[in-house]
Amino acid sequence: MRKALLSVIIVSGIILSMISSSVTVVFAFSNDVIREKTFTTYYVNPIGTPSTDSYNVYAYSGVHWSTGKVVTYYVNSKGAPTGAIIAIKKAFETWDGQIGNRLFNDNVQVANSKLVGNRYDGKNVVSWGRLGQGIIAQTTVWYYTTTKEIVEFGMVFNTAYKWGIDADGKGSTYTLTNAFDVQNIATHEAGHTLMLEDLYTQATNALTMYGYGSYGQTYALSLGAGDISGIKAVYP
Repeated sequence: MRKALLSVIIVSGIILSMISSSVTVVFAFSNDVIREKTFTTYYVNPIGTPSTDSYNVYAYSGVHWSTGKVVTYYVNSKGAPTGAIIAIKKAFETWDGQIGNRLFNDNVQVANSKLVGNRYDGKNVVSWGRLGQGIIAQTTVWYYTTTKEIVEFGMVFNTAYKWGIDADGKGSTYTLTNAFDVQNIATHEAGHTLMLEDLYTQATNALTMYGYGSYGQTYALSLGAGDISGIKAVYP
């Protein structure tokens, strides 16, 4: 009994020590912890002439959602343009449409103003908030280090920039001036919730997972060859 109690005290002390140093670590099993990875999408203007989206390349981290998982997520639209929730849903559906079993729940949950996308709190949250200069959006994924299974994700769009919606559904034929298209950027960020990595070469700048964005950019609304190959490799 004394030995068991001592073990509990030691583990509790480790957890408290890590919390005090602002390190997000959760003990799931005796030999497993939860770690986080944050993807940052940067602003560049102009982004350059898009190459062909038939370029078949992707980068994958090896982390994934558990088999059969249906992911429910929340959207806190405070600071977002009208229609943002629908645009976010379409972004996730763009990836879902490429796999056999639906991964993301179609019933998007409307979050209260206290839920934010950069906090580990047991919910998958998309929100708007202030980020650093030159950063369009950030997505953070928390995962088990041993099983490589995703536990939670969070996504934040930078309120330092203007955001717009393709209200009339023209897709890539419409022009958004001095603002980022919500669905376009969200489709890229949704790829990170699948743990697909950013691509940075000039040849990949027409793919959804290209790591830079610019005002009025809309070609990431649809997936290119490499994006599709990436998700199908992870979720066949």
